[in-house]
Amino acid sequence: DTGGGIHVGLGRVRLITCLMSGNAAGGNGGGIFAEEAELVLEFSTLAGNRAGGQGGALFGETPGALSCEESLIWGNEDASGAGALGGSIAGGVTGSASFTTSLVEGYAPGGDNLDGTLAANDPTFVAPEAPANAPTVSGDYHLTAGSPVIGQGPSANVDLDFVQRGAVSDLGAYEYVSAYSVWAAANGLNPGVNDDPDDDPDRDGCPNAKEFALDGDPLSGRDDGKRRIGNVDAGGTDYLALTLPVRSGAVFGGTPSPTATVDGITYTIQGSGDLQDWTLPVAEVSPPDSDGLPALNPGWDYRTFILDDASLPQGFLRGAITSGL
Repeated sequence: DTGGGIHVGLGRVRLITCLMSGNAAGGNGGGIFAEEAELVLEFSTLAGNRAGGQGGALFGETPGALSCEESLIWGNEDASGAGALGGSIAGGVTGSASFTTSLVEGYAPGGDNLDGTLAANDPTFVAPEAPANAPTVSGDYHLTAGSPVIGQGPSANVDLDFVQRGAVSDLGAYEYVSAYSVWAAANGLNPGVNDDPDDDPDRDGCPNAKEFALDGDPLSGRDDGKRRIGNVDAGGTDYLALTLPVRSGAVFGGTPSPTATVDGITYTIQGSGDLQDWTLPVAEVSPPDSDGLPALNPGWDYRTFILDDASLPQGFLRGAITSGL
């Protein structure tokens, strides 16, 4: 029981822009077992694979050869456990393998490769599946913002999703694509024409970055009715409240003005009693006061914030949005 995904012998296999994940073998080579073969990995990702023997991702016998270029081998395990070199690669080819601009968990080959012994170099996949759950088709091995492998590779063609890679590329099978880029394409913005975060194609004074932040339509200047200012009852007391869409996953914190950064957008909710000093305390209440508001697109949630002082003769709330896109 070797080679849960691929078993190759006495030949040459070249894997270009491939994902090998969720495979399992009772023996060696959870993902790939190469028997006296030449194996070349280019812009590929091996993750979430499991071997009962050696080589969670890959086992190579000698005589044989392994060349790993612009590839990721991370989050696999074998009998030695996860995080060690054996969880990534094992067998006679280990000592003679060549690595170029790659990341292999548990291994630090030097040169222009990333150090796979450092936890800080975790490629931060979107939703990796634990190798203990293999065999499985679950897991999302796209990259998240801030992944250390973004921009580490040379110019290349397209990724596994047929996304065009740039003058510099990301390691592994997938290019990182920001949530903003996905939104811009879905809303009909044209690359290099009107898709810059600072562009304002509908000329409503709200640039694309803020349209993205608030689940807006960048090609329509009409008020979408997705924001509301009014009073809410919190603990038997009426408070001035602001309800607005924010990107899903935003975690607000800090006083007096709660702040959250998500998907390149920073939201800061501020309170004032005179429109001059915006440092009055603001608090979030849950559930949000969203009854009667339009449904939001997937990726946004309504959130409600109150001016946390009901004794003021007058009050004001605002949502300040800054872009790091």
